[in-house]
Amino acid sequence: GYGDGGWVSLIAARRENKIKGVGLIATAGTSGDAFTLEQQEIILDNIGVTETERQEKIDLQQRIHRAVLGDENWNDIPNTMRMRADTAWFKSVLSFDPADVIRRVRQPLLVVHGELDQEVPPHHADRIEQLAGERRRRSSTTEIAKLEGLNHVLVQTTADDRQNYGMVTNQQVSHTVSETLVEWINKTLLD
Repeated sequence: GYGDGGWVSLIAARRENKIKGVGLIATAGTSGDAFTLEQQEIILDNIGVTETERQEKIDLQQRIHRAVLGDENWNDIPNTMRMRADTAWFKSVLSFDPADVIRRVRQPLLVVHGELDQEVPPHHADRIEQLAGERRRRSSTTEIAKLEGLNHVLVQTTADDRQNYGMVTNQQVSHTVSETLVEWINKTLLD
């Protein structure tokens, strides 16, 4: 599963014994609530708003989260924002916590992450590894592959252009991604 699809893969693996292994690519390792706020903070840092504007936007986002999750009412939240946020899908994203699922996944895990990923920073791979380390079954192995020079869309980039996907001249997924997946499948799943 790539990105949010990694969460879907974890849920499927927890429910289905026929799934032999799970590959998570650029997948968040924190709750949807925390991850959404982290993404907003990254965006705000990149666009260079004032500290006051930054804090106002973060405070509003936190109030929206609390309202979506039923912990607060929608007072003082613009109706246009409520119409976009007050959905079953967004509530499911905010309330999802991979920690609850990873601990119950029995299958081997491969976590692939670009070292220059700015949308889902690489510390998420470390968090998934930590959570997976709490599993007790011998077959519940975890392998982490942080791929050098790759961004969120898994293309080769540099630290200078990692936030500007449109500026990246090579738009092809790096061969190291498929090589990593094939090597892990051969080593872990085909024994």
